Amino acid sequence: MTTPAETAQASADRSMRPANLPARYRHDWALFTDWCTAADTTALPAAPATLAAFIAEHPATPGTQRRRMSAINYAHTSAHLPAPGRSEPIRALLDARRAARAARLRETVDAVVAALPVSGWPHGLFGRRDGALLTLAAAGMTYAAIAGLRRRDLTMHADDGGLTVTTAGPPLPLTGDGAAAVRRWAAVLEFVDSHPSTRTLAARLETAALPDAAAHLRYPGAPVFTRIDRWGYLPLAPQPITAASIGAIAGAHLTGIAPDHALPPPLLAEDRPRPAADTAPPAPPAPVRLGAYFDRGIAARHRDHTRLAGLDALIDDIGTRADEILKRTLAILDEEAAPAGRVQSTSDISTADLSN
Repeated sequence: MTTPAETAQASADRSMRPANLPARYRHDWALFTDWCTAADTTALPAAPATLAAFIAEHPATPGTQRRRMSAINYAHTSAHLPAPGRSEPIRALLDARRAARAARLRETVDAVVAALPVSGWPHGLFGRRDGALLTLAAAGMTYAAIAGLRRRDLTMHADDGGLTVTTAGPPLPLTGDGAAAVRRWAAVLEFVDSHPSTRTLAARLETAALPDAAAHLRYPGAPVFTRIDRWGYLPLAPQPITAASIGAIAGAHLTGIAPDHALPPPLLAEDRPRPAADTAPPAPPAPVRLGAYFDRGIAARHRDHTRLAGLDALIDDIGTRADEILKRTLAILDEEAAPAGRVQSTSDISTADLSN
């Protein structure tokens, strides 16, 4: 005969067991739920930190640990919950080679992001966006997941300077330099939402005087990463960047072939910044050399102008000749049609002709 305590424990075990759990997963799931009960933590849903503590207290071979994670992930997926075993920290914990590869990638990304500009126009704009892209990619997010991020998925923390990225799996917390890189891009989005002017954004980026973003951005359904043209103009209707474009940007930075996005220097004297009133006027600028490309275009236009100089007179002469030919043709037609078309009058008709 079972006691009330045993009945309550059996009911609790059934409530934590997802429906249709395969037999191969039941032992590992029971081990995990028993440990969660003893540790006074929740088994369903379980946080990635809970899984890390479970793995640390139950050492086993990598194959056994992966089987346990498969059971836990299956239980969460069948209950329509994010699988905690698919988070990047847990995957790195179970795969030493993956962890080493991810560590090398993070070191490379940290060096690249630290060298990216965060001020100036437009390279500061591209530097902030690309730094956020690289940071999320190094944190384990796929390019497709980064492209699908919406502004409601970013939550800035006011206390520690970090932020949390909501993904299809477990939430991704970021701290330190990684959080700072994403928050710099969030500050651009916040500023553009309240000041939709490219000139104003360029002036602010020249001094990097952008206020920090709020806990939640203004337009939750807008994409986090949008397309930017080569001059730094963002579209009025935000267009999400594609996963292929994110991969191309990340690959260009990691291989050292990314463009610097710097604007060309002004060619004309009136486009150059004017000196202050109390300074001596600068020396007159040297003649601007437009380059061989423009020289070839100017020479071609001069050559065509010379060749076509008599074109108007030729067209007038052709028109005059055509008029003369038309007049002669009409005169010939009139001469041939006159005898055949002349009609006799009634006085010319004789009586003999009538009798006939």
